[in-house]
Amino acid sequence: MSQSFSELPLHDASLHALTFDWVSARLIVRLSVFFAEGTDAAPTELIFHGVTWVDVPRENPWGPSAFVNSPSFEPPDVHVLEMQSGDVIKVRAEAFDLART
Repeated sequence: MSQSFSELPLHDASLHALTFDWVSARLIVRLSVFFAEGTDAAPTELIFHGVTWVDVPRENPWGPSAFVNSPSFEPPDVHVLEMQSGDVIKVRAEAFDLART
């Protein structure tokens, strides 16, 4: 995907599930994403390739929420999803793809 990770339209996306495929080193994040204002959320997969590390806390420091606040990137290879719960999901990966399912 040519778009930078930090620019993905993930604000207010609903996080449903994360699946880690150990053999292929892929993390699949299932989301519902609003790709345009005034449209319905679309089922979407955020797929990380070449994953070497994943941190998925669910402590809800700001209160329970299944919605993404913002994506960001920490060079050289850490992709960050800040949740509206205050939890921060971090994935060390070589690449990512975002695709409607």
